[in-house]
Amino acid sequence: MKFESILSLTKNTLYKTLLSNKINQITQNISPIKKTIFEELINNNLKECLIKLKSQNPSQLHLAHFIYRYLDLIETPHNTLNWNLIDPIQKNSIPHINQLPYNKKNLSKVAILKLNGGLGTTMGCHSTKSLIQLKTKKNFIDITIQQLNNFNQQYNCDLPLILLNSFKTSADTNEFIKKYNNLSIYNLCQSKYPRINKHNLKPFDSWLNIDDNWYPPGHGDIYLTLKESPILTALLKKGIEYLFISNSDNLGATLSPEILNFMIQHNHDFIMEVTPKSHLDIKGGCLTKYKNKFFLLERSQVPNNKIPEFENISKFSLFNTNNLWVNINALLNSQTNPTFNLSTIINHKKIHNQSIIQLETAMGSAISSFDNPTAIIVDRSRFFPVKSISDLLIIKSDLIDINKKGIVSKTVSTQLPIVNLINQCSSMSKFNLFFKKIPSLKQCQKLTIIGPVSFGPNVTIIGNVSIKTKKPFYIENKTLENCDILINQNKLKITQKKTPKSSDQ
Repeated sequence: MKFESILSLTKNTLYKTLLSNKINQITQNISPIKKTIFEELINNNLKECLIKLKSQNPSQLHLAHFIYRYLDLIETPHNTLNWNLIDPIQKNSIPHINQLPYNKKNLSKVAILKLNGGLGTTMGCHSTKSLIQLKTKKNFIDITIQQLNNFNQQYNCDLPLILLNSFKTSADTNEFIKKYNNLSIYNLCQSKYPRINKHNLKPFDSWLNIDDNWYPPGHGDIYLTLKESPILTALLKKGIEYLFISNSDNLGATLSPEILNFMIQHNHDFIMEVTPKSHLDIKGGCLTKYKNKFFLLERSQVPNNKIPEFENISKFSLFNTNNLWVNINALLNSQTNPTFNLSTIINHKKIHNQSIIQLETAMGSAISSFDNPTAIIVDRSRFFPVKSISDLLIIKSDLIDINKKGIVSKTVSTQLPIVNLINQCSSMSKFNLFFKKIPSLKQCQKLTIIGPVSFGPNVTIIGNVSIKTKKPFYIENKTLENCDILINQNKLKITQKKTPKSSDQ
């Protein structure tokens, strides 16, 4: 076999057969010339990537998984969805959380897992995102543990917390949680893969920073990491049969006894929490049926001419919150484990002005792999992520309350405002410099800031306000209402405008 040198790298017969079948699937319908190119890519370029990966002493499963993703990369132009088979899930076809009965008797059967592998790069922070301070000098992990402590006290239980880190967040997180040594906190670290040079599909090599050669392969890696860890077996011995999984930056994702009870009562092995799509979420992954199975449709999988249809919130009305519930026994079942069944996400990036590829997976796409999955519609209160500097401003403002129990809630009944900070806060240090005092946003519908605007005490934003300046501009003791503020050559121009009233969310 021409690919034996690659397949021999994995000693597991099951993985080798799976990869061999994948290669045969790709090569059976291509021309001899393309087959020759394919052989060169596999035996030379992929082999170089695997030599680099083997320097990290990966397991057989990790090796096989990377090979599988690389094969997906080569196959991608020929491996597209049949759009005619995509059937969006409608709101009336799955239950709403408010319809589920309350029952607290199963709380001893669940553990909480937070995805904690991300850096705050979209917020100008190159350290662990979950350690960014929010309110009262507490960060995401502090507030998560507040929520956990409150839950344990309220229900007289001891829920374990698992933090799934990446190689970029593991050290900082391990150091930080030492102060919580009285709690049951487990730390896991997901795998890392070599970045791929886009132009030759060989491993990317950066001599500026060795860490730039590697990346954590998306949160879909959770299933591979958990399968190889002894933690699931340890949890089962304690009678814990279910995991509630969510992003560490989503403080609305608290444990729901209602969903846990529903899962157990109806013998579901996987549950995805979905919420109605709004115009702010048009790019979010949507729950559909594909070939009569639940299927998470990501925007990257949608043909270009179908993007407007995908972004139609009336048709694709429910999107994935990334709050997931998983049956541990089903996850450990080798026939059910979704490691190889997840859709490959080909993520294009620039590192030191060089084009690279990262082969990633999303954990929500595992919904297609389980025997008895379902979805539950939840309120927006369970989806409260902080993905940008603008989100950070909102959560630090008077729009949001975080009480002593760590519960996050809106203080207004209307929609949260649209906040755009343009050329202002490219880093956390600049955010802290410009927002020494957070303006009141309770009556704000839209705020746009372009340039170095700093806020002092007693500033209130009402309605639709935009501020544009090229030079530093300081505001304090002001109420700004429905206006455009333009500062040009030390001249201040204020133009009043009218905006429509905001609608209830």
